[in-house]
Amino acid sequence: MQKFLSFILSFSIFLMAVSPAPPILKAEANNLSVEEARQLLVRTDNKYEPPQYEALMLMRNHRPDRERQENKLRLLRKNDKMLVIFLEPPSQRGQVFIRDGDDMWMYLPRSNKVMRIGAKDALMGGEASNADLMRTAMAEDYNPVYLGEEVIDGITCYKLELTAKRRTVAYDKVIYWIGKEKDNPVRRDYYALSGKKLRTMYFSDLRLLGGFERPTRIKIENAEQKEYWTEMILEEVNLNVKWEDYIFTPAYVRQGIFH
Repeated sequence: MQKFLSFILSFSIFLMAVSPAPPILKAEANNLSVEEARQLLVRTDNKYEPPQYEALMLMRNHRPDRERQENKLRLLRKNDKMLVIFLEPPSQRGQVFIRDGDDMWMYLPRSNKVMRIGAKDALMGGEASNADLMRTAMAEDYNPVYLGEEVIDGITCYKLELTAKRRTVAYDKVIYWIGKEKDNPVRRDYYALSGKKLRTMYFSDLRLLGGFERPTRIKIENAEQKEYWTEMILEEVNLNVKWEDYIFTPAYVRQGIFH
């Protein structure tokens, strides 16, 4: 009897060794690993926000209780440094937003003052935060986890959950949909540490600018009051530029060079 039981146990172990893996393990193998999700985030960043460029952008703020505000902006970027220069309207011409790493400032030409600003602060009273315009390379600030695939507006997307690497980042969590075919941004939902949904960002109107096909229209919508929104329209992109680090400093901007 003991020999028979030993035979049954040995045979069961043999069957376990040669049996195929359960279907759930096979399904997990089709998922993106943490590193693959990070590489996807980097590719999407590099297409939408190349490391060095110059661009022209139109920004519109819409609130039902106010007249629509419109600004024409010139953007200069070099890695984690950025200038946002106001061209229009004339009343704001020469104002400059400055980013150098985690530090941000605003220069006011009429008073020749430079004020420190925060990434979470609202940009010009609209639905966009300062980070939405000046900290757009998501791989710098977030760790991604793959959640699966989902169809958004007819586009099959990778769905990622991003968690902030530091508390200084504007949003503590982001759910990010990236087009599977072209690695293009499609939608982002932004959340506070409490879990409250703050904003949704929609990307649309794919066009060839600066040698890359990219979304040229971004709409940022208040999660609770959808009639409050900011729209940013990318009009021109030039990658054939080379900026020096010193121009991305309050001391340089304060000379009034961009007025």
